[in-house]
Amino acid sequence: MQAHTKAIALLSSLLMSSPIGAFAQTWWDTSYGARIPVRVTTSASTPDKGYKDYTARIPSVNTASLISAGTLQSDCDDLRLIYWNGTANTEIPRHLIDCNNANSDIRFAIQSAQAASSTDAGYYIYYGNPLAPAPPALTPTNVYLWFDDATTNRLSNYTQGRGDLWLGSGHRSSFRYDTNGYYTYDTGDNNIDSFRIPVDERDVYTEAEFYHTGCYPFNISSGMIVRGIITSGNTAASESSNHYYATVRAQSDGCRRNTYTWDGDIVQGSLSSRAVDAVDPGVVAQNTWRRQGLAAWGINNTNLKYYDDNASANWAALGYPGTNTLQASGTDNNDSEGRGFAGIIVNQDRGRVRNILIRRYIEDEPSV
Repeated sequence: MQAHTKAIALLSSLLMSSPIGAFAQTWWDTSYGARIPVRVTTSASTPDKGYKDYTARIPSVNTASLISAGTLQSDCDDLRLIYWNGTANTEIPRHLIDCNNANSDIRFAIQSAQAASSTDAGYYIYYGNPLAPAPPALTPTNVYLWFDDATTNRLSNYTQGRGDLWLGSGHRSSFRYDTNGYYTYDTGDNNIDSFRIPVDERDVYTEAEFYHTGCYPFNISSGMIVRGIITSGNTAASESSNHYYATVRAQSDGCRRNTYTWDGDIVQGSLSSRAVDAVDPGVVAQNTWRRQGLAAWGINNTNLKYYDDNASANWAALGYPGTNTLQASGTDNNDSEGRGFAGIIVNQDRGRVRNILIRRYIEDEPSV
């Protein structure tokens, strides 16, 4: 009851400022002993498709202390996200990372079409039900635009194709699912392949974990791709495009390395057209899980950020790379402004990939 009383006290202190979602007057489910109000505040900018379905994040939730106090199940099943739309309470899916941790992370999709610089106070965390069943399952699209940790074979959801002409001219549909929890790929020499989701989004962030194992014959040219639109070619092997942004890593450890000038850069519309020219980051570590991420938002100019690190552990959090992994940042005034697919592009490369994530993106991001 102490946790319940504290939650009600906090609720009362916030009652005077609820610009969009008025606080719920009725408890969602009396089986839950406590609730905490959550406010989502947007920045002065709005992403291309708005804030509805934007992934919001609540970091540093101390679920360990709640479990230790006996007010939260040890598996966190009774930690629920509820949205009050002014008329009714609705349970919404959440992605809870690191249950029973002092820094648990909760993500959910924004439920309303919020305007810029507005606050929605209609969200609640409920907990304190020792008999709660499992919460709504995380799916690839109910918290993010797309999330695939590769624990399930979702190969059929992706489009594979050349994407664009990079080094060489061939294409090999090389991505395969491995039951160990990742996708493998092997393009062979002078071949390119893309592995993409048709999100039809302009303002996005996308990332993936790579495990590079080889190259053909000297080096690789691989990375993330956003705003992709195929502009010519009607088969997977003949695709070409002049509308996309892509990150490029082009020196792989253990290979006879050519020094490609686009290594560590963000390219636009072709491998040799650099939107952001950055410092060469050195070689890609082979046979270890590492991450890349790419954000693109706005037009006239398009804002771009490229994240890269040889150790996945250096990422601040899944889907949130942190400034210490920033490889390149800049703007492009000759920009590709359309909505398109997002995903991965690999060239003369062999490896594995998992934790493919795509979410809507704007700066500054919503605060919770």
